[in-house]
Amino acid sequence: GLMAKKAAKSGSNCRRWVSGTRTGDTANLTWTPSTSPDIGGYVILYTEEPEVYGYKFKVHSVFGDRGIVEGLDTSKVYRFAVVAYDKNGKFSLESNSITLANTPPPVISSMMKLGNPFRINVIGSNLQQGIKVDINGTQWDIVTWKSSSNIKIKGGKSLKKLVPKGVDTTFRFVNPDGGETTVVWKY
Repeated sequence: GLMAKKAAKSGSNCRRWVSGTRTGDTANLTWTPSTSPDIGGYVILYTEEPEVYGYKFKVHSVFGDRGIVEGLDTSKVYRFAVVAYDKNGKFSLESNSITLANTPPPVISSMMKLGNPFRINVIGSNLQQGIKVDINGTQWDIVTWKSSSNIKIKGGKSLKKLVPKGVDTTFRFVNPDGGETTVVWKY
């Protein structure tokens, strides 16, 4: 009766929190699924005019907590949101919206330890000026940017302590534009 109807309504109107990443022409979105038993599915809304109200395109998601949108124009920035619908085809409120640009990640092709003082020479591509480096989850601030293909992680003894010989160490490189990559390295 009445109580069940009321519960279903509040369930499908629950705002869903969406996050996502984008590489090239593909966006990967994840969201908090609805707990309502009446949920029918989800639709991803998107537009290549992020500053204009509304959404031009939509795609049905086959999963309950994530979705993929392919065939995006790599030169354009897109805005995304998700709506749920119940078994009667009634739509929920839109989730938060997120805007994703195509951000190719930094590429690391080699890392080499240099001695006296201890430092690490990193060779790659798309290494942007202002790139941040995390070592095992700790932000490391002594990074010298030489070019888009070379950075040096410096720090002598304190760096050596964080990067012990023969031990797998996780390095996360994050560009100012949000592109990131993670490398596990040891020497």
